[in-house]
Order: sequence, then structure tokens, then C-alpha cells
Amino acid sequence: MSVLKNPYRGVRGLRYSFMEQNAPEDLARMEVAGETEEHLKAVERNYLTRLAELQDSCMESCGATPEFAQIAMAECRYDDYIRKANSAQKMAEEIALNETVLTL
Repeated sequence: MSVLKNPYRGVRGLRYSFMEQNAPEDLARMEVAGETEEHLKAVERNYLTRLAELQDSCMESCGATPEFAQIAMAECRYDDYIRKANSAQKMAEEIALNETVLTL
């Protein structure tokens, strides 16, 4: 079987690579049936939806609450809030990827 270069980027590219490695038969079937693009769009849409659902809970888990933001801004501790918010974003992205993109 020849190896094709992944023509996708971002979430679609991750999903395509994941399927190349873990479900090559399914990927080949989708390619032949012309369903690959539709599948990748659906996975990306599911990822973005799940990411949006996780944002608030991850912000709270990381301590980047609105209350903390007010305190941090009042005390000019912007870096503390930014660090917590970035940590929450990374957490949400990792969970969403594992639940929607990197699963069969």
C-alpha cells in the first residue's frame, strides 16, 4: 500500500493521520466512497462543539474564575490570570481532541 501525503491541516489533519494509523481500511473505504471530506467536517464540528462545552468547567478547574480575574486585574497580576486561562484552554483542547478526534 502506498503512503499518501496527508492533504489536511488542523483537526482534520489530526483525524486523517489518526485514521491512517489506526483504521486504514475504514479510511480507504471512505476515500473510495467519497465520504472522507464529509467525515472530517463532522469530526471538526464535533471537536469545536465539545471544546466550547468544556471551556467554562476547565476555566473553573484551573482557577481562572471571573472572581479571580477581578482580583488579579485589580492587583495588576495579569500574568497569573493569563497563565490559568492558558492552562484551561490547553486542558479543554486535550480533552476535546481525545473525545472526538483521537477515538474510533
